[in-house]
Amino acid sequence: MTLIVCAGRNENFRFAKSIGVGLVEASAGLCELLFKFNAVASKNSGAKNVRGVAGIMDEQSVASELSVANKPDKIIFIGTCGLYQKGDKKGLNALNLSENGKIKENLGAKNRAGENQKPLKLLEIYESAHCFNVEASKLTNDFYSPAECEINLNVSYETKKCNSSNYICTDENVAARFADLGLELENMESFAVLSVAKRFGISATCFLCATNFCDKNAHQSFLQNHAQAKKNLEHFLQEKNLI
Repeated sequence: MTLIVCAGRNENFRFAKSIGVGLVEASAGLCELLFKFNAVASKNSGAKNVRGVAGIMDEQSVASELSVANKPDKIIFIGTCGLYQKGDKKGLNALNLSENGKIKENLGAKNRAGENQKPLKLLEIYESAHCFNVEASKLTNDFYSPAECEINLNVSYETKKCNSSNYICTDENVAARFADLGLELENMESFAVLSVAKRFGISATCFLCATNFCDKNAHQSFLQNHAQAKKNLEHFLQEKNLI
């Protein structure tokens, strides 16, 4: 079974379960949803329910708590996103995030699309299973973090590189620096969804419809395009026979 989830609030869908807005809400909400999913499946199959979150002691037991029979085969997150750059630019440098969280450019590794990369457009849908948690503070050498800030759940083919933060970028200069690092999309929940899916051993991907560029007009553009973006996502899932 495929579990389709969304952030919720003003970004809800009749066919998707809401998990919350931002990194923390989405992480907690998706975990709660998975345990509810497991409890229902266990009850229907006559199996014993899991202990619950409070009884989990280590990462290995997290995945084992949800038996193979009682968890979804795949998680699909749907939502909207911002775009870090306008138009086509030179090939982007791939991200190389060191263990202490500082960003370095891997000058030898270029984006495989290179200079032939097509410009990203508003109201188009992009897939991402390669997500990052890169804050604006990491653009300087004044901050570091021991936390993992990159996750890629699909190495069989390339998807868009999506950055997640609890803050939305409205500065085109900062957006350009993110783009120079190889980041393409911005969505608040994607990194959290993939991180939870990985922890529970579940395949996952994100389908995101672009509503705005990351500039001073970001919020206004989001409001103007949000309703159409939701319609585009529903039509996309219907065409893919996912709903």
